[in-house]
Amino acid sequence: MKKMKRTGLFVALLALALLLTSCVMSENPLSNPRDFAADSRLEGVWHGLAGLVDQRIHYLHFVPIDDYAMDDVGEPAKDKGESTYLIFKYEIAKDGSLTIWSGSPEVLKRDVSHGRVAGTASWGATITDNSASLRNYIQRANDLFTEQYGTFRKILPKVPEASTKKS
Repeated sequence: MKKMKRTGLFVALLALALLLTSCVMSENPLSNPRDFAADSRLEGVWHGLAGLVDQRIHYLHFVPIDDYAMDDVGEPAKDKGESTYLIFKYEIAKDGSLTIWSGSPEVLKRDVSHGRVAGTASWGATITDNSASLRNYIQRANDLFTEQYGTFRKILPKVPEASTKKS
């Protein structure tokens, strides 16, 4: 039983490591959250096939924090006790599907080493530039978000049917 628990823990840690090494991490947000409204279209529960290595069914649950921020319910990334922002590209299509792309760690490491954006490029890469420089970099880096993470559909709440029974 202990071996099974260890194997499960190893698989969970491996999955977390793969996720964190295949996304863009930043010490700063793209912008001041008070300058933009959260995308309310994200609110709710989504499901779909996702994963960069092993496609499996994933669920995302976005909840509003306030008028300016939306968060996926789950464990936030932490680095030395401070928040780290995970940056993904997403699009909501006309049919309502949500597609998410993660950043390429190789492209980010290349751009950090060439001075296109300030950051660290050890195990994975983290952008340390300020929000304005980060935003400019994201807008110029055409090859950064090329890895499609998954496509999701929103799960609509079931409305109970009205009872037609007479008492």
